[in-house]
Amino acid sequence: MSTKKRKVADENRRFNKLRTEEYAVIESDDGEFLKDCMCTVSGILYNDFKNKDLILSKIKDIPLSARTVKERILNNAEEVSNMKIEDVKTAEFLSLAIDKSVDVTDISQCCVMVKYLTAIGVQEEALVAKSLGAIPQLKNVMEVIVPIVNFIRAKSLNHRIFTALLEEMDFIRKELVTFTAVRWLSRGKTLK
Repeated sequence: MSTKKRKVADENRRFNKLRTEEYAVIESDDGEFLKDCMCTVSGILYNDFKNKDLILSKIKDIPLSARTVKERILNNAEEVSNMKIEDVKTAEFLSLAIDKSVDVTDISQCCVMVKYLTAIGVQEEALVAKSLGAIPQLKNVMEVIVPIVNFIRAKSLNHRIFTALLEEMDFIRKELVTFTAVRWLSRGKTLK
């Protein structure tokens, strides 16, 4: 194991140990946890109400199964997404940023972010975050294409014959770009 990976693994172990020591581990499902929180907060908020016990019993009767919680979370997420899309559509100014990095397991990660101006001020949202190493179709295509490109580029005679073929077929591109695993953008140039 490399020094960098070992360091990350040690940091994860220390973090998990601290997290379990400092925070109580929740044994119940999310719905029951939410009910407990709501009851605790309601007990404080409605302390002076005459019907405090009725309010608490109604909260305890709310069905919060895992499915219900999931549906509510998905509905809220969709609503927030729609609001953000509308904000971006109506923004007077906006900019997009695309960032790519490699994680500790050498898998490329890509993130697309947008900054836009609203009445509130400058907003920043992550639009997409993708793992580029998890695209099996591209990997399969590259496993076929890279050896072919390397064969053509390996010998100058092969390269000249290929260039002549491209000229004969009136292709706009007359050069063949080699793929390097260091720069993931070279995949697109290779496939052109």
